[in-house]
Amino acid sequence: MAIDVERNAAPVQRLESVLVRPGELPDVPEFRIASYNAYNLFGDRPDINSSRPNPPAPEEQLDALAEVILDLDADAIAFQEVQNEQTLAELFRSRVNPKIKEKEYRFTSFVCIPARDPRGINVALATRLAVNGTLTFHDREFGPLDERAARFSRDLLGVELFATKAYRFLFFVAHLKSKLGADHGVAKRGLETGEIRTILETPQFGGNAFIAQDLVLCGDMNDDPDSAAVATLKGNGTTRLIDVLGELRPSMSFPTHNRYKKTRLDYILASPTLAISDPKIHTDEDAAPEASDHYPVSATVKVQNP
Repeated sequence: MAIDVERNAAPVQRLESVLVRPGELPDVPEFRIASYNAYNLFGDRPDINSSRPNPPAPEEQLDALAEVILDLDADAIAFQEVQNEQTLAELFRSRVNPKIKEKEYRFTSFVCIPARDPRGINVALATRLAVNGTLTFHDREFGPLDERAARFSRDLLGVELFATKAYRFLFFVAHLKSKLGADHGVAKRGLETGEIRTILETPQFGGNAFIAQDLVLCGDMNDDPDSAAVATLKGNGTTRLIDVLGELRPSMSFPTHNRYKKTRLDYILASPTLAISDPKIHTDEDAAPEASDHYPVSATVKVQNP
């Protein structure tokens, strides 16, 4: 089943003059994906979903973010803490794409839809691969029927990508409830992770379950690797997801500074059918601390025969 582009679709924005199409992609043996919490990537446009948005990101942070993104050399990047599509687009158009000499390696599109976070932060995906369809779950309600309905703190964003003319996979982006709020945060993350598993395991719109296809789930899960929330996301048995960064030592992605104890909040979870390798937590100390309080994470995906 392909992600449905006719119903509940998130907008795909152009970063170049045209969006790349699957038939225009080169036949490469592998490609790289990444996930990055960009730390309050706000712009100067009014926010329609938050009454208290942060001020625009300073020039120094934007320059550092661009440097880190370029060093990742990833083909598809999941972002967290992005205000809106204009802010992300401006970062790529003004600071990332102009520094990529080969036009075919410039980022061509991104996907972002504002959700209901009170601070106005959202998830997004930027890519130079071909976007074939999108899906948003920001309006989905869940939780016990005898309690007030819950919604995702930030959107669960789904994007169907073609990496070559023939190879496609699903890329989901999440940013779970913050650790702030102690017990409330734990309970909300429990609801969110349970609903994500339901979405991945249950056929949507009458087709095959997403979990039966090649997929990655990336993002800031705001919990430790041994937490109940992450265990729920990983699952078990035939529907388990592999913690791609799990074998790295040390596997610490937050924070980039020394004010708090280091831990891992950022994840790349992949279906067992996906041939994924070379996981990295990019701990470069030059630009990373200026760019964000999270280090980005990445991995290489091998193109499989359709």
